[in-house]
Amino acid sequence: MFANKAVVTIVTYVWDFYRSSIIKFIMMPYVVYFILYNLLINCTTDDLIGLDRSLFSEDKETLKAVRLALDIAILPFIAFFLYIQFLLILRIGLGFFRKIWNVIDVCSLALNLAYVICDFKGVSQYELRAMASIGIILIWIKSFYFFRIFDETAPMVRMILVIIINIRWFLLIFAVSIIAIS
Repeated sequence: MFANKAVVTIVTYVWDFYRSSIIKFIMMPYVVYFILYNLLINCTTDDLIGLDRSLFSEDKETLKAVRLALDIAILPFIAFFLYIQFLLILRIGLGFFRKIWNVIDVCSLALNLAYVICDFKGVSQYELRAMASIGIILIWIKSFYFFRIFDETAPMVRMILVIIINIRWFLLIFAVSIIAIS
């Protein structure tokens, strides 16, 4: 089918339109969400490990206000991306969960929403460390998804995914070994 020049031309033309729309309406909001969530997670990191070099270490009320502002700023982004996922689930059905990117996205959004809710409720940052760590890893992984849009980086992302799929059993044994000796 793609050997036909007419089909390739049509797909390329349509893809150029969709690529710009994806960048404007999906990727750019994700970049803002990514930055806000990183700020939320990292603004008290030094307090967690006892170094007390945090930007707001002297003024805990300012820290609370900044965290609250970041929580409120992140919520619309989580709602927007959850809405997109909900529409895709309605359209595709349970087949939606067959693609790893969709599972990563839903898990990331759910975990980050739980983190923001716990932060609103005043749960200590020490208790939220594990949730924050997994959430930030999932956000970083999801950011690789957007590199598939660009012609220059798409083959590299595909290559990394194929390598990870090919070494998955090694990674499982390696993870079990690390956990066993730790």
